[in-house]
Amino acid sequence: MKRPQKRPGSAAIPSQKRYVILNRVSDLASESDVNPPSEPSGEQTAPHDPTLKPSEHAGEQDQPVVGATAAPSETNASAGGSTGEKTFLDRLMTREVLISIIFAILTFSVYWYLGPQDTAYSYQISEANNILHGHLDLRPADSKNLNVLERVLFDGNHFCLPVGDEDKLPTLTPYEDMIKAGVPPEQAAAAIISPNCKLYMQHALGPSFVVMPGVVLFGKDMNQTLVSVVMASLTAIIVYAVARKMSKDPFAQVALTVLMLFGTIFWWAAANGGVWMFAHTMATFFLFAAIYFTLVRRYPFLAALCLGAAFMSRPTVILSGFFFVIMFADLWLRPKVEGEPAWKRLELRPALEFAAGLAPWFILAAGTNYIRYHNPTEFGYNYVESAHQIYLAALYNHGSFDLTYLARHPPVVLGQMPVFETTAPYVVPRYFGLAMWVTTPALGYIFFPNIKKYKALTAFGVTLLLIAAGIILSQAIAGAWATKWSTTNIPAG
Repeated sequence: MKRPQKRPGSAAIPSQKRYVILNRVSDLASESDVNPPSEPSGEQTAPHDPTLKPSEHAGEQDQPVVGATAAPSETNASAGGSTGEKTFLDRLMTREVLISIIFAILTFSVYWYLGPQDTAYSYQISEANNILHGHLDLRPADSKNLNVLERVLFDGNHFCLPVGDEDKLPTLTPYEDMIKAGVPPEQAAAAIISPNCKLYMQHALGPSFVVMPGVVLFGKDMNQTLVSVVMASLTAIIVYAVARKMSKDPFAQVALTVLMLFGTIFWWAAANGGVWMFAHTMATFFLFAAIYFTLVRRYPFLAALCLGAAFMSRPTVILSGFFFVIMFADLWLRPKVEGEPAWKRLELRPALEFAAGLAPWFILAAGTNYIRYHNPTEFGYNYVESAHQIYLAALYNHGSFDLTYLARHPPVVLGQMPVFETTAPYVVPRYFGLAMWVTTPALGYIFFPNIKKYKALTAFGVTLLLIAAGIILSQAIAGAWATKWSTTNIPAG
């Protein structure tokens, strides 16, 4: 039986060689960005003669044509001057490095000096301090502001309340359900109040591990908002590196970086530094690092390692893993060869590297979850106090997780407006969030890639959008200020 003939040009390159080639191409691309080709010097090289043997070509490339002017660097070298070679400092202080430093300093300055500079919800700091004291549950002596924490309460068997919180029983749906079922109040209380009830933080432990070295030095009084702003500044450097890979236009690189840092809710979240926003900030930092090791420097292991760290910061971020699987498809899936079984196209090494990067984080998450909740897949959401409170029962009418909850997101993501108030700061986000086009209007540009070709139509469309936005905003402001303004006061024609 004859082996199927491969199509011309379709010979598969082994995974290891392709892996090295792709990374070398990436290195060359990065070098071309940092050190663009210089202008032609006065030196001319002799043309390549195809009639010569390979051995006769040796040294030919560097032979100047007789009578050609020597390059300045050669003249200096012959005179005992500089050889023209760049020093380490010259290579380090390139334009791109300087812009990266500027972005980091600018991000820190804006976020910190225009932000609150502190938060009462520094629970990742408290969690790290508790871990350093040998336990995963939060205890008053090792924590701060536990009275305002969104508590996760578990006694080893089920949701509970600690001794001393009997006054909160009437606010809980489990207690109300037992009373309605005819259970005596004392018995219902005994089923919920537990001396073994432990208090945990709802969020994943990744950020707590990140701040742990600082907590060793400064204790539980360490400023979590400051750490959040510093991480945002480091994120700025990665964002700019990714933007440079996405576009060769220096203006576009800077514009994309500015858009991310100052045109999205990342600014607000990172400058806040509270328990929820700090988790988002850390997840964003690690997610951009994963993107960097996917698009700029292609290393499946490092990309997965950063993705796993993002998962430990905010578990839902793991859904972005599909992006990385697709972007690395050229490494783990060889080109199709006619007549070859599909399974032979798979390359195990890149896939195993990616899995190896994720595995430690999954093991760590499963281990800490099991220690806390006796379930490796439980992050505490089923035992959070708010999920058992009567006044929030409508939000959890199908438990803490249900696919029907997906329908709640589009109205917020696409249409939620801010709240307008008569006192400073006058405009504040709503509890559930804001529409993306409100927080980042520039996102609308992606739907019009050829917008520059239609300047008149663009101006007309922008005018209509401004009028519509003006009506919506003025209506919202009028409602907040209890005025009688309405759209019916606008002449129809």
